[in-house]
Amino acid sequence: LGTTAPSNLDAAAGLVGAEVIKAIVANGGSAKEREEAKATFSNIKSPQQLKEAANVYRELLGGQLATLAQQYWVNMDWAHCH
Repeated sequence: LGTTAPSNLDAAAGLVGAEVIKAIVANGGSAKEREEAKATFSNIKSPQQLKEAANVYRELLGGQLATLAQQYWVNMDWAHCH
């Protein structure tokens, strides 16, 4: 019998990829961006690649979240002043 590592890696990559795609869609990502994210996680061949790809998206989405939070607080301050 074979090892479960490849199927476990595929499952993990699919799950992480799905979460990244949900984050992109929630923030107005294009169909192309969603397909690129899906392709990235479909091509994962090792746990290290999965970790590195997830870290790249986490940093990018974290920056996006910080920008959205800043916009929110600027708008809240403006709303209270007017």
